[in-house]
Amino acid sequence: MPKIAEKVLTAKAIEKLKPDAQTVREIPDGIIRGLSVRVMPSGAKSFALRLRITDPAGNRKQRRVVIGTWPEMTLEAARIKAGHLKAEGLPAIRTEAAETFGDLAEHFIKHGMFSKRTGRKLKRAWEVERIIRRQLLPDWQDVPLEALKAKDAVRLTDALLDEGKPAAACKLHEIIRRIGSYGAQRGRWEVSPFASMEAPRPPVRRDRVLSDSEIKALWSAWTVEGYPFGQSQQMLLLTGQRRAEVSGMTWGEIDRTAKVWTIPGKRTKNDLENIVPLSAFALEVLDALPRFDKQALLFSTTGKTAISGYSKAKARTDKAAGVSDWRIHDLRRTMRTGLAALGVGESVAEKLLNHQPRNVLTSIYNRHEYIEEKRAAMEAWGERMREVVG
Repeated sequence: MPKIAEKVLTAKAIEKLKPDAQTVREIPDGIIRGLSVRVMPSGAKSFALRLRITDPAGNRKQRRVVIGTWPEMTLEAARIKAGHLKAEGLPAIRTEAAETFGDLAEHFIKHGMFSKRTGRKLKRAWEVERIIRRQLLPDWQDVPLEALKAKDAVRLTDALLDEGKPAAACKLHEIIRRIGSYGAQRGRWEVSPFASMEAPRPPVRRDRVLSDSEIKALWSAWTVEGYPFGQSQQMLLLTGQRRAEVSGMTWGEIDRTAKVWTIPGKRTKNDLENIVPLSAFALEVLDALPRFDKQALLFSTTGKTAISGYSKAKARTDKAAGVSDWRIHDLRRTMRTGLAALGVGESVAEKLLNHQPRNVLTSIYNRHEYIEEKRAAMEAWGERMREVVG
């Protein structure tokens, strides 16, 4: 008899189940104990079975096994298969359980991000892993490989396009294609379901530079916003470094005596260390930051992880300042444009932004770091900003 607390699933009820955009829904069956329907945020539905098993070492564990996808597998077939697995136990699970995207993704993270030529781990592998864990596994962790279709991937990239993030959509598309190719090469598919996917539309090149009046209004709003988002955005403008580099700043990277911030290569986009001189104005912002015991990060809401989710704080300051249609990265472009207006040479300005020279020979033979030139440029930019914000 079914438990009173659990309704008996029907095909019609499964068809009507709606996804939750934030989490995976799991609806238990009232006929087979442990059987449930899982509804992913993407709308994909699958049958899963929870049961306790004893592994070869004699340990009792609870395990969830995806046994099929809806509507390819009917509810009646799912109940029959679940009953078979419950009766046969671990051997049947080992032979019949479908490999999921989560299984393939973990294998790719562990073995698939290495150069075939050098055998070394690929640059920015950490970023690829982060995207997989944040944007793919929440939806696809338990989805059997044979259930995935190109339309599932397009749904994810289209969502990013709808949010106004074409660069992120292109990056996600590239990673999905790479995992699909990796799986096909290892026999998970005869042909990757993502092989024929067209790339999302490329990001539009931006040329937004903030005006002096906009900078002044934003600075006032950042001051009111306060720690940590307000001061972090002030540092973005004063240093011209990338958002992830500023949000991840640690006190150990700051040399107050030498007045420099050294960003280690493991935290930069091109894996190259960047020595950033700090202007007197930037040091004033840093000196006003709160210091917490045993917290290495300058900007944090938890004490353990760098700040993230700038969008809400930015929306607040935009409203307070009356400034719109700008992005965090525009602060970096604003500084670069401002340096040119101050007469700073291209070589020095590009070094400050940690850009590699376009000329390959220049990057190979010119190893000068322009430390004093960069210091003079940053001091000039700091005084210019002090003048603008009053």
